[in-house]
Amino acid sequence: MERLAAVPGDGPLTRLWRRLLGREAATRPAPRARPVSVLVARSHKESVVPADSGSDRPALLSADWLATVKPQTPPLEPWEEAQLDPVYALVVERFPDAVRALPPLSPLAAQCAGLIQNPNTSVQEVVRFVSRDPLVAAQVLRLANSAHYSRGETVVGVRDAVVRLGFREVYSLVMALSCVGAASGDGSGPVEHANIRGNLWRHALTSAFAAGQLSMVIRRGDLDVVFLGGLLHDVGKVVGLRILAQLAQEEALPVPLGMAFTLRMLEAVHVRVGADLLAHWRLPPEIQRVCVDHHRREDVNGAEHASTHVVRVVSGAHELLTSAYCSERVPQEVLQSALALDMDDAQLRLVANHVQEAGLKAELVLGSSGRVS
Repeated sequence: MERLAAVPGDGPLTRLWRRLLGREAATRPAPRARPVSVLVARSHKESVVPADSGSDRPALLSADWLATVKPQTPPLEPWEEAQLDPVYALVVERFPDAVRALPPLSPLAAQCAGLIQNPNTSVQEVVRFVSRDPLVAAQVLRLANSAHYSRGETVVGVRDAVVRLGFREVYSLVMALSCVGAASGDGSGPVEHANIRGNLWRHALTSAFAAGQLSMVIRRGDLDVVFLGGLLHDVGKVVGLRILAQLAQEEALPVPLGMAFTLRMLEAVHVRVGADLLAHWRLPPEIQRVCVDHHRREDVNGAEHASTHVVRVVSGAHELLTSAYCSERVPQEVLQSALALDMDDAQLRLVANHVQEAGLKAELVLGSSGRVS
């Protein structure tokens, strides 16, 4: 954190970060603190705006708003708090068995990556690749005919869909479907867990799409790393949820598995479980770094951490704008990453638009995959 205060310049984000560190007195009264209470955007008809927004509310994702917003964590009774550490230990102990029960990443993902990275790949090669998997072909057609891409013209063939979307969008779809299928397992567990799992993948896909968009706009981070990092930074929560369901089914938990306790436990365990899973999948070190470091506050200032900061800005923004609960550390993490990326308030406000647009794409991917619930 010490190096952050030494960043050149004296813009609003730099001054605010110094204020938060106690190194600079506030020059004007801070806006009134407000709790996060927002609408969850479910379709293109709903905007990503706070439920209590008013004329006196600071602009969304401005430095001042992030400094004063007060996230709410899921409330627990004291006896539930006392069981967090014991259950954490049970989840970590069960992790190796849970990983062995998960299917490997689809070979389609590696094959698609090879095609996209080859500058000599032709449209026909991508069309043949997509056509080999009915689910992928259906999703490519579905996305190409969505309002976001169609412009009112329907395509019925895979070739036309690939041309309309472009190679990178096809790659994004294949990676998303592969990761959702591999990490979710058979989708067993109570209905409440199905809802949590769906929200986790909604957040993952939204973060991945929005991170790619932000990376291109501000020209920071590696496009492939930010996409996969956004997709997988919280994958430990998906696997952790699966482990909790198994422990509950075996009556091995010392506490009832209520919604609030489940969310708190997933927040506590997801970095460790996610890092171990990505290592098990042998994903590139750059992707693993995003998973390990996306909540780290120190020693994340070098250029090699730019992709992590991009993911953290959009992931935190999505949580703050669409979740009833999130960790208290999220606003300052977004501020720290925005500062590291030299973003200004105007760019921060645009992130809300990136998140909303990415959320619509996420719904399209999840809508017919049949692999989330």
